[in-house]
Amino acid sequence: MNINKIEFSAKVLEENLKEYAVKDNEASRLYEDLSIL
Repeated sequence: MNINKIEFSAKVLEENLKEYAVKDNEASRLYEDLSIL
């Protein structure tokens, strides 16, 4: 798989998690865990 595609997918996932984290504490914790990576 293309590295640029992986980075783009990760960025989209990150944006989606940010939106969802506002609504759900569990998603917020998941987002924080991913931010460490």
